[in-house]
Order: sequence, then structure tokens, then C-alpha cells
Amino acid sequence: MTHHTGASRVTVAALLVLTVLQLEWSDVATGAGSSTAAVPAASTLLAAVLLARVSCFETRLLAVVVCGAQVAGVVLALVAGLPGGSRQALDAQAVEGLVLPAVALVLLAVDRRTRRTAAPVAGVLSPYAR
Repeated sequence: MTHHTGASRVTVAALLVLTVLQLEWSDVATGAGSSTAAVPAASTLLAAVLLARVSCFETRLLAVVVCGAQVAGVVLALVAGLPGGSRQALDAQAVEGLVLPAVALVLLAVDRRTRRTAAPVAGVLSPYAR
């Protein structure tokens, strides 16, 4: 377990904002949406909570997987359409769905570089800092 960096803390905030937006997009609160649409929100919330609690390799990996799945889903919806539906137009929701995970991925990369260039303990860099 390692200390938190500024980039990891901002990543947690970006993931929490993405969670709120995913819940809004799923319409679960109004009862009109599908509970399956809330699954990405639950996984994003889990990644944010775990990253806020312990900033280790595994939690950062979970955040990368969640953000990658979000980007892949939005790109799939824009290019070919989701299963059983038509292509989605490039609107504010799609832009938010692409930008927030991309920002989180960039922040995780900055976090990785910050950890790698941090002062090594006993002259040895952690193999997880690469």
C-alpha cells in the first residue's frame, strides 16, 4: 500500500462524478430505466471507493478497467449502436461519457509517473511503479 498523490485524489473525484452521471443516465431513480444500466455505476463507485481507501496497484488496475469499459461502451454506441438499438448521436452525454474516463485514465498515468519518479526506498523501485 502506498500513499495517495494529488493525481490519485483527483481521479477519485472524477470517478465519483462519472458514477453520478451514470446513475442519471440509467434512470433507475425514476423507475423508467433498467437496473442493468446501473451496473456500470456500481462498478465505478466501487473503483472510486477502493481507490480512495487504498491506493495500490490493484485498485488502480480496477479503475483503468472500469474507465476502459466506459470508453469502449460509448464508442460502440456511437459507431454501431448498442445491441437492440440504433447508433447514438454525438451529444453532451456521449462527450461526458468519453471525456471523464479519459481524464481519469490520464490522471492515473500521471499518478504512475509520479510514483515511479518518487524517491526510492533503499535504492530499489517497486516493480508495480512501472
